[in-house]
Amino acid sequence: DFTVDLSSTGNFTAQLLTQGDALMINNELVRLTGICRPTQADASIIRCPIRRGQSGTAAAVSSSGDIAVLQRSCSSSDVSLRDASASITPSGIASNITVLNGASALSAVAAWNNASKSLVLTVGDAGLLDSVLYAFKVTVINPLVAQPAQQVQVSVRSEGRCPWNFNTCVMDTPSDAAMRPITVVCPGFVTASLVQSNPFPCELNTLSVSFATNIWLAPLASITLSGLLGSGTLDSPILQVTSQTQDGVSPATPIFVASSNWLQQSGKLVVGLAGSAAGTKAGSVYSFQFSLRNPAFPQPGQSVTISSA
Repeated sequence: DFTVDLSSTGNFTAQLLTQGDALMINNELVRLTGICRPTQADASIIRCPIRRGQSGTAAAVSSSGDIAVLQRSCSSSDVSLRDASASITPSGIASNITVLNGASALSAVAAWNNASKSLVLTVGDAGLLDSVLYAFKVTVINPLVAQPAQQVQVSVRSEGRCPWNFNTCVMDTPSDAAMRPITVVCPGFVTASLVQSNPFPCELNTLSVSFATNIWLAPLASITLSGLLGSGTLDSPILQVTSQTQDGVSPATPIFVASSNWLQQSGKLVVGLAGSAAGTKAGSVYSFQFSLRNPAFPQPGQSVTISSA
């Protein structure tokens, strides 16, 4: 802790300061930690013990700077965020949060209540200043089912010297619908195509698959093609699959496992994502090729479906 010498000037009366008051001096927030007393050299100047650099402000106090007395904080305050989401984050856990601005003003641990879908943050000893933007982020688990954006509300409850409460306020949300809390989309394919290379009977036919999903797929996930009926290729647990880039070349690190499981009667091919790959990205197009032998008899194109697990 430090001390600062203050004297009355203009609308500022130094003698009225008490322990717990906050001062903004030359853009630095300081908090009085004890009793201010007159100096021996000049009774009009008081010396106050302070804690410097509150709420992330820079420690650069000068007694000759502009001084503003800020409303003192309550002895206990908290900020609550509440929504109607179906988040499955367990109740009562201490959720670690990342405070982006105001590290000394907001606690780094918050309480999550899954029943009320609320997150409660405790305000630190430095308090919160008016007109100052405070920011933090917290991670919750999205529900397994799709849902639209939720209306999130913020409120403040205080105790001690100033037991007042803010009116509940609905929080602003981004214009991008996908970024609104807690929007959950149904996983699915954005695009999917299947093209063959050879329409003639008994010939080896190379089929090229391209697809993109609206969510990422983790390593070791699988892609299943169903409906490839009539092929002359017998069952095989090691049917060759070749990963392709959008330019039609093989990538340095294969996205898909080289051997896939083929079932002739059901016309089903299960292709796995390689464990060495990083998975897939949402919206990006991925491709692979495999070959089946055409049947000996003519047949129309088959209705093939794609799924993932």
